[in-house]
Amino acid sequence: MTNSVERAPGRMRSTRPASSTIPVNMADILPGAGGGVEPALAGCGIQGAVEWYAMKPARQPPAGFTLVEIMIVVAIVGLLASLSLPLFAKARRTSLRQKCILNQRAIYDAVLCYEMDFRTDLSSIRNNGVQIRSTLLNAGYMNPINNFDCPSSPIRDYDDYQLIYSNRDLVSTRCTILPTDHLPPH
Repeated sequence: MTNSVERAPGRMRSTRPASSTIPVNMADILPGAGGGVEPALAGCGIQGAVEWYAMKPARQPPAGFTLVEIMIVVAIVGLLASLSLPLFAKARRTSLRQKCILNQRAIYDAVLCYEMDFRTDLSSIRNNGVQIRSTLLNAGYMNPINNFDCPSSPIRDYDDYQLIYSNRDLVSTRCTILPTDHLPPH
């Protein structure tokens, strides 16, 4: 045998066996700490109020994102990208400059070692980059050939550095691509 409970229009309808009881503290469920019943439940009795609260559907969060939320995220990502791109470009220029300076230092050290080992100087062939490059590579003082190329150079000709001599003594090296920016510290 079942006991049907009717509620106000738009409310849920519940069917429970008449013998079932729900062991619930009414002060925890009903508003006002047991002092009063909602007006819609006034004629239902205590059992009807307990059933109505027990069967109330839980609120479900909305699924997905709204268009406004997505637009805000896209705007934030765009702002961060616009702020970071100049920093990345500056970091790239700095790294290319440092690589060029390291190449100049490697060429300088290789020429000094070659001149000390063979007790000669390369000042007579300093204007011929191909001969200096092949001399250092064949003698095993430089490797790889990429060290003869400035990373900022658009053309890979492996002839981007000059040797600077003073009275047949090697003074420094110089980048011919960006000579004022790629100055070595020596």
